[in-house]
Amino acid sequence: MKSKLKAIIVNSALLKKYILDYGFLTKFKLRLFFFNVVIGFLTGSKHGKYLFTHYTSRIIAGQNLHLEGSKKGTFASLVVSGGCYLQAGNGIKLGEGTIFAPNVSIISANHDMSRNDKVWLKQDAIEIGSDCWLGAGCIILPGVKLGNRCVVAAGAVVTKSFPDDGVVIGGVPAKVISKIDN
Repeated sequence: MKSKLKAIIVNSALLKKYILDYGFLTKFKLRLFFFNVVIGFLTGSKHGKYLFTHYTSRIIAGQNLHLEGSKKGTFASLVVSGGCYLQAGNGIKLGEGTIFAPNVSIISANHDMSRNDKVWLKQDAIEIGSDCWLGAGCIILPGVKLGNRCVVAAGAVVTKSFPDDGVVIGGVPAKVISKIDN
């Protein structure tokens, strides 16, 4: 039975892409993934090319969301972490292996309140390095750039960039709490 299942997965480009290439079998339970797909289908939820996000998460302007590398970990994290809000109006670039806890908000554009049509202000994109960990309920605001292996503490509000690799940031507004040793 296992060999038949493996043959089916390997011979199907779609199954191979989502199960083997994105590491779904090692990152989370398939039951949750299929539940998300069913809920998304029933509710008509569309996230553009990131259709398989958790059913309680939202991606705004998904065409401006870029996942770097093989997407292992990062893509799986989008599927399992509920309540996340990614507004990519000015662009969000996520490095390979970046993972989310629940209720992370990444907001790349503010509204111009002086205009009646409330269009998004043009600002720099948010760039988050590889192998970062975004803690529960953290908020990352427009123009922020984080280096590789950064940890953002739960509830932190990141208003400025931290380009150094291997730092732990937290607080409101966020500041460096400690460095991560190699």
